[in-house]
Amino acid sequence: MDKRTEKAFLGKARHNLKNPVNAILGYSEMLIEDCEDEGLDHLIPDISKLNQAGTEILTSIEEIFNDKALSDPGKSISTIAEEMEIALRTPLNTIIGYSELLLEDSDSIDIDNFVSDINKITESGKMLEKELSSIIEFDSEDVKGIRKQNLNQGNLSMVKDVLDSINPIDADDKKPKELGNILVVDDNKNNTDLLDKRLSKKGHNVITANNGKEALLRLTTDSDGVDVILLDIVMPEMNGYELLKFIKNDKRFFEIPVIMISSMDDTDSIYRCIEIGADDYITKPFEKSILDARISSCIEKKHLRDKEKKLMRELAEEQKKSENLLLNILPKEIAERLKAGETDIATKHDNVTMLFAD
Repeated sequence: MDKRTEKAFLGKARHNLKNPVNAILGYSEMLIEDCEDEGLDHLIPDISKLNQAGTEILTSIEEIFNDKALSDPGKSISTIAEEMEIALRTPLNTIIGYSELLLEDSDSIDIDNFVSDINKITESGKMLEKELSSIIEFDSEDVKGIRKQNLNQGNLSMVKDVLDSINPIDADDKKPKELGNILVVDDNKNNTDLLDKRLSKKGHNVITANNGKEALLRLTTDSDGVDVILLDIVMPEMNGYELLKFIKNDKRFFEIPVIMISSMDDTDSIYRCIEIGADDYITKPFEKSILDARISSCIEKKHLRDKEKKLMRELAEEQKKSENLLLNILPKEIAERLKAGETDIATKHDNVTMLFAD
């Protein structure tokens, strides 16, 4: 691979590893919140260990799979992945072990979806191992010929998808929360389920789509009802960049705020995304408070724009009524001159005597 391709592949690998970590952190946070709501404080320490293990994995991904990793001539994609594999052993064992312990006590736990959420955390841990194996295999000598051929044909989607990745932006000051209709677009069902649960709990109405084409169908069905779109980058059929460009070039949808949410963190594409018209960008895993603030800000702006458009329509209707009333009282020629701002509308001035009597 050339340097640009290696960097792109490293970004894609980082993205694929962060996705399951996002699920581990997200579901464990939700379970902690549920335990606090239900008064099941005795479960919180074990669930917190799942969350801490996820945070440890995320830190390792950031440290090992960084853009400077390949500057060492002794390192390759596969050696970096093997280093990551070693770093994962302890936190992954923690996740699997404590998940099993929590499942053993699940019969006495009165929390909706407790078992399914724990299972999703376990599945996400196994997915991490699978992703690492695929990265090592991809960079092995046995598949280099196939990889080169695919690159020449432009079929290497995992490189193509990350050439213009995005960095996170700093958190803004918190604003009063606004509720609205949110369209979540992500090909990872764990991500859409997690956002659906989290945002619905906040009081939002959530619509989900698993690819760009499905999102367009949701928009065309009820574009007026969507207040903000949460959009992933890497998706099949129509990726996030393509969907964003379509939305911002369509008169029906271009005013809907779009927040990009992705594990991609390369600097090249943040410029491209903002240039296309994205309103914001957040990397996964994300801080809940930051996501809430960004969503609230976008919904507030959308509601203000909607009110402005409604006011303009009402003003136009009132102006039309005034014009019609003026035409009922005065000749059209006189009415037109008044509309044009003329103050002297008489064509001639006769001397007359007027008597006002009571």
